[in-house]
Amino acid sequence: MVLIALLSLALLLIAFSVKHIPEGMAYTLQRANGRARLLREGTHLVFPLVERVRHKISLTGRILELQSEGQAVRLYWQVIDPIQADGLIEQAESLLRNEARGLLGAVDKTPTVSLEDLKIALNARYIECGLRVIRVESPAD
Repeated sequence: MVLIALLSLALLLIAFSVKHIPEGMAYTLQRANGRARLLREGTHLVFPLVERVRHKISLTGRILELQSEGQAVRLYWQVIDPIQADGLIEQAESLLRNEARGLLGAVDKTPTVSLEDLKIALNARYIECGLRVIRVESPAD
């Protein structure tokens, strides 16, 4: 009876040790000692009692719709470095939204500033954080 319980526990532990990461995703694992590691797509072994999934990060593009002073803008962005983006992934969309709204206010006041300049400014600010703005467009275009 004890042998069956131990075998069941061992099989359960093995089942929880295998993680399959889908294509276009990356998982960051938090260890008990505070260190983190990254799992890219594929099948990986983890230590279920020591590590837990902290973030499931989509590496595919995302769309952020903005309205600022009557101007609608669509931002296409993606995570390019999951390790760097891990610390701010939960607030990435709000950070991009706030920064873009501030810059759009400058676009409204300075007609020579284009949406391409907005993209360049956002990339300059967030590329080191692991985020990249791919495209900025006005839905009316």
